[in-house]
Amino acid sequence: MRPNMKRFLSLLLALSLVLALCACGKSENGGNGSDTSASPEATPEFAYVSDFKKLELPGENAAPGILTDEGFYYYYMEKVGERPVPEGQKPEYEGQFDILEPRIAFSDFEGQVTQLSAYVPNQPEIDGEGLRDFQASVSIYKLLLNEDCNIVVLENVYCSWSEAPDNVKSGDPEYYDSLSTDNSYYIQVLDKTGAQLSSCKLSVDESNPPDTYYACLDDKGNLLLPAPDGGIQAFSMDGQKSYDIEFSGYVYSMFNLKDGRAAAFCYDMDEPDYNKAMALHVIDSEKGAFEADSYDLDSFEFIPGGGDYDAYYTASGQLYGYNLGDEEGQPLFNWTNCNVNNSMIQLSRVTGDGIIQGISGQWDDNGGDREYEYFSIAISGLQHPERRHQLQPFQRQRAHRDKGLLPVQQ
Repeated sequence: MRPNMKRFLSLLLALSLVLALCACGKSENGGNGSDTSASPEATPEFAYVSDFKKLELPGENAAPGILTDEGFYYYYMEKVGERPVPEGQKPEYEGQFDILEPRIAFSDFEGQVTQLSAYVPNQPEIDGEGLRDFQASVSIYKLLLNEDCNIVVLENVYCSWSEAPDNVKSGDPEYYDSLSTDNSYYIQVLDKTGAQLSSCKLSVDESNPPDTYYACLDDKGNLLLPAPDGGIQAFSMDGQKSYDIEFSGYVYSMFNLKDGRAAAFCYDMDEPDYNKAMALHVIDSEKGAFEADSYDLDSFEFIPGGGDYDAYYTASGQLYGYNLGDEEGQPLFNWTNCNVNNSMIQLSRVTGDGIIQGISGQWDDNGGDREYEYFSIAISGLQHPERRHQLQPFQRQRAHRDKGLLPVQQ
């Protein structure tokens, strides 16, 4: 019985492998399997091919900000001085009292970096002269690109000082109870050299500042920010409030559709129907409100629209293309099959011809600095050989490519 059982299992395994090979790819002759004379194996009509390049971003705490067809803008910090060490304190680590200022640079995809030397960050409006242990920091929270291809910079200027009497030591509770702060937000619009086209201070409640992580621009050029207590605030480039979209809930993502309109994926706690409470809303910038229709999508991760779709989203590791009004998205590919960890993506966009671009980042082995990698994912179609030459030039194909992906041939 044992030899017969072994033969039976061997035949079963061989049959399963044959069936698996037949299932991979999409046949050029329609996929019905009726024509077996063309090729012994099914030939895919197309596959998504991913390419990679490691990025070197000069500067301290460098972070990518804007992706373009030619490269990307990023920002970093540069030491410009040192603060005096408060009386009675000792530095706990190297650089604790360094004075840092933000800088902006542009890198092409070949690694050529150009600093935007004309950029000058906003400075504190408070004169710290005579204030005890006065400290000020300037940070970039967001880089955006407007319709004129000018750079919109969202800055934060934070100041702190102590109003404790001189006889109170810095480590005493009274010292910390006497701390005062000033928290201000600014918008600068820059040209490609970093030269200032406009600058203004945002009219926000400094004690309850907005969430800047999902900041984006609407199709009128207003800066959109999730409000701290729910809703969305829109600011014009003079810093004044353009409109408020009020609702009780949370904004999980904001991005631009293919046509430039802004969209927000939100949870409205006042909506009793959960399917309507968690939904994608398109922002009508003329009315300063959500459009009437909302879209039920099961995702928190979105990519701005481009190529063939109004927007893209990830669900269960799968990227979908979505057009407004469709019942569901079109599945495109699985991130893992393209060797991309979608949880590490810092920036992403889709070009006009449908190439997915992104920058992913993770901490190095020592946990000190981020290591960034540029990736592009494009369709390589056997029936459209010219599409192969539209791929990005980084053809470092990884050894563990899945068999569903085709190698790039140039």
